[in-house]
Amino acid sequence: TKTHINFRDSKLTRILQPSLSGNARMAIVCCATPSELYLEETRSTLAFAARAKLVKTNAKVNEVLDDRSLIRRLQKELAEARRNAEGGNDWQQLQALEQQAATAGTAAKAAEEK
Repeated sequence: TKTHINFRDSKLTRILQPSLSGNARMAIVCCATPSELYLEETRSTLAFAARAKLVKTNAKVNEVLDDRSLIRRLQKELAEARRNAEGGNDWQQLQALEQQAATAGTAAKAAEEK
């Protein structure tokens, strides 16, 4: 006889834990059979599928930037902030971005020297 393994105690759950934690798009395929022999298992699967449909995830891209990419991104943000600040209302944001760009540039130069 086969024993039923609880979803939370399965190896598959442990393998998929990062995906199930909400930082991924998720698709679940549930198989059901019309056979009366497996009626209870089919009901259990359909109940799980109904609960799984209610799970809300917030997928986002994990960015791993090297120093040059980070500097380019900060320079783009700085240029955009300068364009927006021409109206005269976003100077604090502009100063913060300039500081981040300077810090990133210094860190990149130090890393290149090593």
